[in-house]
Amino acid sequence: GAEHDRRSLIDDARRMYDDDPRVRTIIQTLARDAVKNGFELVVEGPRAQEAQAIAQDLLDRLEFWTRIDDWVRLTLRDGDTFLEVGANGKGDIVHLSRKPTLEMFRWTDERDEFIDPARAFYWTDQLYAASDTPPQSAVFFAEWQMIQASWDSDEGSRYGRPLLTSARKAYKRMTEGEFD
Repeated sequence: GAEHDRRSLIDDARRMYDDDPRVRTIIQTLARDAVKNGFELVVEGPRAQEAQAIAQDLLDRLEFWTRIDDWVRLTLRDGDTFLEVGANGKGDIVHLSRKPTLEMFRWTDERDEFIDPARAFYWTDQLYAASDTPPQSAVFFAEWQMIQASWDSDEGSRYGRPLLTSARKAYKRMTEGEFD
């Protein structure tokens, strides 16, 4: 039931985003405004300059400032964003790849603690009734391989909620009325 509700919430949010320019504008404006001034990383200590240079190199390598507004926008639209961390042979993070929200799942227990941190997330395009066991065809990711950013998630909840979840009923009434 929870997975079905999650899917229907996200489907409705995406439909509102695609069909109504007001919804798209709200989400785009909020995302842009949230990141427009960036942030400043302040590091203190004996190796502060080295840490600062490493962090700046990471942001540059990931093209962070050209991608963050999309990640925030899609997180607000869907309630969650799943980014796969790609590392090179030296262990440097060299790539972040966004995975499809509705195809990514947290494999956690009833307290939302990972059952196996080496298999914390899985990706499947197979529609199935969520159960305790992921499908055999699922691709697993370790906890360190995935960054999950959620909007409006409650403590102990696996997933966030789309920004305009509360507007679903009004939107449906409005669109049904226009079509009637």
